[in-house]
Amino acid sequence: MCRAAYFVLDPVDGTANFVAGDPAFGVTLALVHHRDVVASWILLPVPDRMYVAQRGAGAYLDGRRIEPRRTSTDPAELRCWLSTRLLPTPWSEAAVVGGARFGSVSSGPGSAASAYAGFVDGEVEVGLAWRTHPWDHAPGSLLLREAGGAARRFDGDDYRPGDDGAGLLMTADADAWDTVRSTLLG
Repeated sequence: MCRAAYFVLDPVDGTANFVAGDPAFGVTLALVHHRDVVASWILLPVPDRMYVAQRGAGAYLDGRRIEPRRTSTDPAELRCWLSTRLLPTPWSEAAVVGGARFGSVSSGPGSAASAYAGFVDGEVEVGLAWRTHPWDHAPGSLLLREAGGAARRFDGDDYRPGDDGAGLLMTADADAWDTVRSTLLG
């Protein structure tokens, strides 16, 4: 039975970070209505920041509206994190080759909450993940979209909880998504 509306909660996103004493962890919550994320909350206890988004109403950090970031479409000027550990071989190989064209590449913060905060805080412009669990991506995908970015499947479809698409490519600026996708994944 599928309910029309439900909440998706991750009480400790980035559990391994939390256990290790790494501050890159958070609490995430999303309200999903008919497979669309309509509201989301991301709390980063360290440094005590709250991100909130409502579909069609924008994104906010500690009550202040987050303005869309316009970024370069030149990959050499973009910072990128790639979570390639679980990517199937053809995608992984393409991501490694494509990733070499970016200004900087890391493996990511180990927490979806911290990763999505990094997009809107100006720390990173591109992210790639294979696993797309709703508790990891439902809250952040709405935050990112409402802040002017994109969270799309490799085929270009917007992320929706419960869909069965492949992977997820995120950009801080939605206008850069197509260029980033062709650079990173061919």
